Amino acid sequence: MAICEERDVKGLYQLARQNKIKAFTGISAPFVSPLHANLVLDSSPEYPYQSITRLYNRVISLIKADEF
Repeated sequence: MAICEERDVKGLYQLARQNKIKAFTGISAPFVSPLHANLVLDSSPEYPYQSITRLYNRVISLIKADEF
């Protein structure tokens, strides 16, 4: 949560904490972890573009696997 707030360039977490945004996940609405995630990206130790690249590569590999 702290990393999300740190990376929040639009200030949405601050607005949610001020009750200016209702039902904001993790602040005023619960976050429910999926039981069986297809992909888990822990982006905390890397830059966002690195996570995006990993996500992109995973999706492309799944698409290519279904093309045969």
